[in-house]
Amino acid sequence: MATKCYTGTPGSGKSLHATRNMVGWLEEGKNVIANFPIKVNEIKKNRGHFFYFSNDDITVPLLMQFNQTMHEPRKMGQTLLVIDEASVKFNSRTWNAKDRLDFLSFFAQHRHYGYDIILIQQNLNQIDSQIRALVEIEVHHRHANNYWLYRWLPFQLFIAVERNTAIKDKNSADFFTYSKYYGGLYDTFFEFNPALAVKPTKTLQDQIRSGEIVRFGGEPAKMKLHVKKAAPHADRKPSQEGTGRRAEPAT
Repeated sequence: MATKCYTGTPGSGKSLHATRNMVGWLEEGKNVIANFPIKVNEIKKNRGHFFYFSNDDITVPLLMQFNQTMHEPRKMGQTLLVIDEASVKFNSRTWNAKDRLDFLSFFAQHRHYGYDIILIQQNLNQIDSQIRALVEIEVHHRHANNYWLYRWLPFQLFIAVERNTAIKDKNSADFFTYSKYYGGLYDTFFEFNPALAVKPTKTLQDQIRSGEIVRFGGEPAKMKLHVKKAAPHADRKPSQEGTGRRAEPAT
């Protein structure tokens, strides 16, 4: 499979479509690597292996060692690599990142290493042009219920239009509906950028409180979050409950 990029506005079905593909690979007994976790225990016919790594952990050395230790030699299509919010890792403004040349080489030869790749991003232009040039297929998604012709439908309908990026020609258009099964396998609010996962502080809380203009006779908004002193061992990483367990490292 060529490198594909799933594009579309928020809520257009990009992640849902990618999750359907991921489940298909796992049901076939293949590997899936993604930068977001899924609930592997809830996949009905999971015969494959799912690996979750953060953006920082997805490196070319890791992917190459995965190829050497997990793949059969000279065989394509063994692992699906899915990177959601791809511009966080491959932003057009970070074209000179120290690992970018390594990734360019990897993307150019990914099929030889046994990988298929799906990038997910709202707009293809948000991805570094060097990476973008290696994307052969763009699959643009639309939430059909936002258009007057489909507003009357009692269910959510999505359209995926596949285009060849080189010749700008439309290959196909597929319709699919929302599925609680697939939609329940991933967290649509998962945070891909650690810089945005700000720990609550009293300073920020006071700043939020001071910014409200309270109407006459009204009461200030209730703050749901209360900053408390850190508990002992609060710096320990949380467990992976709900998505399956991590495999123990070999000794």
